[in-house]
Amino acid sequence: MDVILESIDCSDADEFLLERMAIMEYDGGLKRYDAEMHAVAATLRYCERTGATEPQDGRYRVYLQLFARHGMPVLPEVPAVMTVAEVADRLDVSLYYLHRSVIDAGKLAVKEGAEGELVVDRRVAERYIAAQN
Repeated sequence: MDVILESIDCSDADEFLLERMAIMEYDGGLKRYDAEMHAVAATLRYCERTGATEPQDGRYRVYLQLFARHGMPVLPEVPAVMTVAEVADRLDVSLYYLHRSVIDAGKLAVKEGAEGELVVDRRVAERYIAAQN
C-alpha cells in the first residue's frame, strides 16, 4: 500500500497567520502593526517546522523583506504574574467575589507585586481560569 504525503497547503498557513494576528492583537493587547509583525514571524517558523507553503498575503511578504533587512523580531516577554484584577476580569466576576470565594478560601495564593498590587503566579492563574470555564 502506497502512502502519499503532501505538504500542508497555503490555506493552512494563511489561517495560521490570520489567527495569530487576531490573538496577538485582541488577546495579547498588541498594536495591530506589532501583532502583524509577530504573527508573520510565528508563521514563518510554523512553515519551516511543518513544511507548509508560505502565505501569499501581501503583508506577509512586506514583513519578510523587513526581516531580511533588520532581523527577526523578539516577542515581548509575558509577565510571570497576573494581577488579581486581571483574574477577576478573565473570570467575569467582581473583585469582592474573587477575594471572598477564591482567595480567602485558599484556592489562589496571592502576594504583593512590585507596585504594591496583589498578584498571582500567571501559570497558576491560567490553570484556575481554564478549570472554571
